[in-house]
Amino acid sequence: MRETTGDAAGRGGIVTDPQDTLRRAFCALRELLCRLGDREELVLAVDDLQWGDLDGARLLAELIRPPDAPAMLLVLSHRSEETAGGEALAAFRDAVGQHVPDEVTVEVEVGPLAAGEAEKMARLCCRAQKGDLAERARFVASESGGIPFFIEELARAFEWRGEHDAAGVSLDEYIREGVKGLPSFSRQFLDVLAVAARPLPQSLAWRAVGSPSIHMGSLKLLQGLHLVRTQGMGEHDPVECYHDRIREALSAGLSEGESRACHLALAVCWEGWTSRDNEAVAHHYLHAGHSERAAQFARLAAGEAAVALAFGKAATLYRMSLEHGDWGQEDVQALLAALGDVLAAAGRGKEAADAYLDAAGRASGDGQWRFLEKAAGQLLAAGHVEQGKEVLDQVLSRFGLSIPVSRVATLWSLAWLGFRKGMLSRRFVPRPASQIAQEILDRIDVCRASAVNMGMADPMRSAVFQQRAFILATGAGEPGRFARALAAEGGYAAAFGGKGYARSLELIGEAMRLAVEHSDPLALATSHACLAIALFQQGRWADAARQAVEGERICVENRLQARWEMHTCRLFQIGPLGWMGRYREFRARANELVADADSRHDLYEASHVRLGSPVPFGLLEDSPQRCADSLDAGSAVLAADEFSLYHVYWFRARCQLALYLGDVKTALELASQLHRRLHRSLLSRVAIARSFAQEALGNAVLASAGNGLERKAALSRLGRCIRDARRVGISWMDAVSDFWEAGACVLANDRASAMDLLQAAAGRFEAADMLGHAAACRYRKGNIEGGQAGRELRTAAIQALDKEQVVNPERLMDVIAPMPS
Repeated sequence: MRETTGDAAGRGGIVTDPQDTLRRAFCALRELLCRLGDREELVLAVDDLQWGDLDGARLLAELIRPPDAPAMLLVLSHRSEETAGGEALAAFRDAVGQHVPDEVTVEVEVGPLAAGEAEKMARLCCRAQKGDLAERARFVASESGGIPFFIEELARAFEWRGEHDAAGVSLDEYIREGVKGLPSFSRQFLDVLAVAARPLPQSLAWRAVGSPSIHMGSLKLLQGLHLVRTQGMGEHDPVECYHDRIREALSAGLSEGESRACHLALAVCWEGWTSRDNEAVAHHYLHAGHSERAAQFARLAAGEAAVALAFGKAATLYRMSLEHGDWGQEDVQALLAALGDVLAAAGRGKEAADAYLDAAGRASGDGQWRFLEKAAGQLLAAGHVEQGKEVLDQVLSRFGLSIPVSRVATLWSLAWLGFRKGMLSRRFVPRPASQIAQEILDRIDVCRASAVNMGMADPMRSAVFQQRAFILATGAGEPGRFARALAAEGGYAAAFGGKGYARSLELIGEAMRLAVEHSDPLALATSHACLAIALFQQGRWADAARQAVEGERICVENRLQARWEMHTCRLFQIGPLGWMGRYREFRARANELVADADSRHDLYEASHVRLGSPVPFGLLEDSPQRCADSLDAGSAVLAADEFSLYHVYWFRARCQLALYLGDVKTALELASQLHRRLHRSLLSRVAIARSFAQEALGNAVLASAGNGLERKAALSRLGRCIRDARRVGISWMDAVSDFWEAGACVLANDRASAMDLLQAAAGRFEAADMLGHAAACRYRKGNIEGGQAGRELRTAAIQALDKEQVVNPERLMDVIAPMPS
């Protein structure tokens, strides 16, 4: 990863979103392991997990998450005494516990010999000696900790030193006394290895004790005494203490001064080493008492870790640098900003926000509001909505702006801004950014950032700031900002349905033209992302997915730092798959996206998929419990005091789960509550929110007819649903309306009309690329038609859903196309 990002920087390119780069790297490794596992028996072994970090735990979680994890035997090992401690090791174990079923997990403790077995071995080792063999064996077995290597060593101590001298000597004392008889050069070498605590390049280890080259005689002596081990005899081959107990005994025997001297020698040698490890330099300088030097190298190491996408390690090192360095105000601010950046990239939004807020408290002027804007974005993404809005309001206040506090204030702002837009000149006069006051450019950027940051949590208030950005960008004339504002305006225009669709395509088309004319890849990527949103809201699923793919391609090929564009394009590649009935691909990619969002603690992106999926998680696998758990996890974004788009998603998904379980009464209650609450909210103006609510209500009414809801009442309510659905102005809702009319005919015992309408609905669903719904319509027609023709229709529908790996097709059809019993 260092080589990849370094190459991009060297060519002057803009490095793409680090989170996306890391995601792609993880996915590439997972895909590689999947392909290897398909071809050969694959074993992946990872040793010394106790030395791992949170970045490694995140990678492991990605490799083993279901569905379709690589077919492999995964062997993980760590020191037993580290089991209960260490954040990283706990994260590794949590990943395994979360993603790997208990029945295929085997935990093997490679521990010491049991007391009886240890004594038996000790007797064998001491059998040629004089004295009380049983007592000696018990002592050796106890003091060795049951480790065979040390049983043999202590037995030798009795043999060499005699029973009287060896009696009562602890293992640590035995190790330290055994080393005393070595040449001083060898003892110093062992001290350095003990203090290092990890393998060292051989040449570096010898330089730390003053030898310009490997002292081969001493090395072979120490190997023969089982005090060190190596992996080759070359300069760069690693050397370390033979056993951790030896290292611990030697380290504990050093005075504070001796330990610091070893750390200092190691720090100096690492600093001058050809492949310098700045993290090791920082560590050893710190333990040598040179905190200022440690802070400087920790800062360098943190930068390297960030480039290598090891964001968790980078955060630890930046904190170390801040804690131990005597930095000036500007350096502290820069370190806090860098800390915020790596924490944000690691998905630790609240911690990142705290770092940015700390940096803002030390900054002034432009620097302060920019840090506050970053903090607000992190807080909102992590689900800390109220605090995020408070911080965002601090940013806006610098520009004389604020977030509307009520529904009435929001509507008034939208009306006023709409009036101002209508008064704008239609002629755009481009000007370079250098000719525009920085204050104006900043105001545009703040309004756009506010619109983006609130887009998922509060789309109506987000629209207020989008309109402000559009008005300001039009007046300023900077082409890139104007093109992005124009594209975003198109996305918002589509949200309101009706004539807004045609208007949205016109605006986004103009934005694309400007982006191409001014060679602005960011504006072009924004345009494709906004076009994907607009097409999705029209129900043009395949077209939306194609635009999202193109937007992502532009971001990647141009290495754009374009987080919103990348994430939007990813969402709108995956969502259409579910609507199009491509359930197998949808499930795999949606699971991948949620796992990635969870690993970054991006609550809103994860909840967008969990709650807003065409078919809720778990139902495709015939797992209602998994569905309920997923909806519970997604509900963390639901604010109690405001009705958001996530509430629409949640009510609809809960209604679908109830239909799947056959609980039509609960389904109707949920759908009716959604309909009432949407009608009283600002979201009643958003076409896709209306269509989701109408779909939920119509399906629930149809499923309840004759099953808790009188047929006459059902026909009346269904008629209103059909009328309202056709008014939404979305093509797929016309297909849904045809299906509901077929249901009404079933209730009226008009079988012929019901079959004709089901055939028409199936055709409309196919034209809308909704193959799962089309199959369900034909299945329902087959039920009504009966006979051989009906069986063939039902069989074809089941086979179509089986092909998409739907575990229980009949129950899924009760969700997407219910019919009165």
